[in-house]
Amino acid sequence: MRFSARVFLLFAIVGGTATGCSGTVDSAAPSDPSKPGDRPKLDIESPDDPAPMTQNREQGGVRGILDCPTVPLPSYGNASSETLSKGFRSSCAACHGGAGQGYDKYPAIPGKLTQAEYVSIVRKGIREMPAFDATFIDDASLAADFDRLKKLAAQPDGIRLTSGGPNTWTDADVETVYQDGLKVWRKPGSVDGQACTNCHSADGVELAIIGFTDDAILRRGQQHLAPEDALKVRDFIHAQRIRLGIAATCATDWRPFQPGGKVLPGSNSAEQDAAFLKVLQERKLLLATGKIVTLVDAQKAFAELQAIDLRQLPIGIPLPRFSEDKFNGPEHRDINDYMPPVPTVPNQPEEYFALEDAYLANPTDTGLYQLLDENRNNMNDLGYAKKYAIPRVPSNCVFENSTQWIMERITQPKRLGVIVSAHLFREEIKNPGSFYRRPASPFADAPKPVNPAFFLGGFSIEPPCYDDNNSPNWIKSFPEGFRQEFPESDLKDGVVRNATDRLTHVWMTLGQVLDPTLIAVDNMQDNKIHYWAFRNFAQNEIHLPFIYVHRIAMQTTYWNKMRGTPVFPKVSGPFDNAGTDWLHPLLATVNQESAGLQSAVSADSLALPSAAANQFKGNLIRMMMLLSRDLLQQGRALQANQNDDHCLAVTCQTSNLNGYVDGLKAIAGKPPAQAALTAQGFDFKLYETDTRALVTEVLALMVKAPKK
Repeated sequence: MRFSARVFLLFAIVGGTATGCSGTVDSAAPSDPSKPGDRPKLDIESPDDPAPMTQNREQGGVRGILDCPTVPLPSYGNASSETLSKGFRSSCAACHGGAGQGYDKYPAIPGKLTQAEYVSIVRKGIREMPAFDATFIDDASLAADFDRLKKLAAQPDGIRLTSGGPNTWTDADVETVYQDGLKVWRKPGSVDGQACTNCHSADGVELAIIGFTDDAILRRGQQHLAPEDALKVRDFIHAQRIRLGIAATCATDWRPFQPGGKVLPGSNSAEQDAAFLKVLQERKLLLATGKIVTLVDAQKAFAELQAIDLRQLPIGIPLPRFSEDKFNGPEHRDINDYMPPVPTVPNQPEEYFALEDAYLANPTDTGLYQLLDENRNNMNDLGYAKKYAIPRVPSNCVFENSTQWIMERITQPKRLGVIVSAHLFREEIKNPGSFYRRPASPFADAPKPVNPAFFLGGFSIEPPCYDDNNSPNWIKSFPEGFRQEFPESDLKDGVVRNATDRLTHVWMTLGQVLDPTLIAVDNMQDNKIHYWAFRNFAQNEIHLPFIYVHRIAMQTTYWNKMRGTPVFPKVSGPFDNAGTDWLHPLLATVNQESAGLQSAVSADSLALPSAAANQFKGNLIRMMMLLSRDLLQQGRALQANQNDDHCLAVTCQTSNLNGYVDGLKAIAGKPPAQAALTAQGFDFKLYETDTRALVTEVLALMVKAPKK
């Protein structure tokens, strides 16, 4: 019996180039969760259950699971490019399309070219297209390709529709096609020895839920597989859509796990911050609409923060597209997607695939943890690292060679991210909405961290071996497909720092979206987190302080109510005092180190509503200080070792909040600026004079507080 035709859509990762993995995707549709303004106050010592609220989302158009915008199932068609040469399929198709149809700046071929002109361009190259000599493709194959491309140009999109296909398959046919395709999925390809599963999930669920056309699947697949095997993978994906009951697919222009299903508008970070502030105001949060004057106000505002599910709150930070594919235009030349740059293979394939089969038959969290362990410990790179490694430069580089960084800091977390994401997709297919019903720390029983996104972002922060002098040398050691995904400006200038900065910002943000507590995440050097705030966090006026304080609010929920219970995570990450009874999150050095409240909003900013933005930040500071004062007056302790290096101490962080009131004092010294803010209703006395006194009082209490 066929599965019922429901709309099941989730998150995908598409695979890639001859020596790496890559693929296509943008922002999704809107959502408008219910407003928390009238929720009851929570005592920060005993908050309500932290399970996230399932909020009502705006239904603008057809929406899929995780709020992805949907498109109809792609048509089943036989892309005829399998009759083209191996050279065309593995190289030319990546830019010109599987049937030479062209896209964006890549022209359709042969177009108006004569055969002689076509051969001349292939042999000599043109603009960014390299030359291909007779050792790559001989003259006879070139002539045959030219004739075939001329015929394909007469067919719409180079596609010959077939009368058979999924609509004619019986249930038995579907299972046969799936099983045959699964064998190809796991088989090393004839082009480069790579199997689909070396980069993708166990069963291609991510490809099934994204609306990739047959031509895209064949174009990408034939970079690794023989034409007949690429066709089996195409059919395998169609069979999966039937088996999983997918009646419509997620649009390829989608960013998985984007909170609220969309990226807030804004062409720059200031506009994105302003859009986010507007969202907080629309939700009538006290922090964004009122004044935090008293302890009662602070407790109410903190309770509102604890009630917000970051996974459903629209933000202006564009999270990574699922997979980038330069075929779709130069803006899609980017390594910042989910695909690992180097494929990895199991050391014992039979045992590994048996484990996958058992997991797919019953995809539990426990099975996920086993798969992750196998991928951490029992995989190899087919000799890539040994073959392409370049020794470290300078000598104090923390990585032994260039490929160690690629394998440990990029490939492995991306690979683990594919597996975790596919797990959540399968869960959504079986039980829609389950992602939002998981606790804020979604894998609390995991024996090891299950949040590769935060690990990836954290170790991209400070590339010590990538200064401008030696990065061009290191780039040469990267896989060819990975290099092709670097923006042309990066390759031209030999710059890697730009790329790592882009990775840091969005992946650490995604890490907190997936686990808003950041308790059960991969550990790293503690001081990496503050780099996120200071150097990498582009939207640092509204998003940064909000996300920073929201994390502390969620951690407070766990510390005070869930500690010692089965739902408290068994592992800890950068905030490794998570299970310590005596150290409250608001007073913990390690929790404060990301410095989220230090930068003051400019009063004369043309892009932000200055009074509202300054008031929001002032409210966050006052809330934190009023709650901290209350805890200190109760006799709560601070950590004995106050590390002022990089200001990694709660006392240093608190002292630096004076930077905000110093900024307001400077504004008050400029009568026109002060008058402009005052006219907008800004309360200088509360946020400058009174807040400075409050910070001073808290610092004095910290000096006297017991130390542990």
